[in-house]
Amino acid sequence: MLIHVLNLQGKLVNFRMKELKDVLTKLGLPKQGKKQ
Repeated sequence: MLIHVLNLQGKLVNFRMKELKDVLTKLGLPKQGKKQ
């Protein structure tokens, strides 16, 4: 049970990190976004 909870927390952290990177990419690289 504990392992399952830790696994879910790990997935949530990975998801949050991915979202954070996407947001930073959108906010921090507007010039590169225009090239595409």
